[in-house]
Amino acid sequence: MDTSQIALNQSLTFLSWTVGVVVFVVGVFLTKLIIDLSILSKSLLETSKILNEELKPTILELKQTLTSILSITQSAEDGITKVKNAIVSINEKKNRVKNNIKTGFFNVVQRVKEIFVK
Repeated sequence: MDTSQIALNQSLTFLSWTVGVVVFVVGVFLTKLIIDLSILSKSLLETSKILNEELKPTILELKQTLTSILSITQSAEDGITKVKNAIVSINEKKNRVKNNIKTGFFNVVQRVKEIFVK
């Protein structure tokens, strides 16, 4: 029974040392992981600050460009409206002239007819 007690003590001692080493190794890796995550978060924070500083002028320039494009399109729309109104006005005048010519022609034909009928 003495041998089994010694074997049991040796195996328990080996088990405790193994568990201690595994816990130590896992602790080291967890510590390294936490340090790496901390460094990564700092890098991400710096990157976001840099992007924020760099994107502000770009966004302002984009806003100015969009404002310019909007004013150009507004001017083009106003010009198209003026051309459309001019075309409508020309068509109305053309129709009036056409109607006047038709009316005049029929009046002339009627008077010529009246002259020949008498």
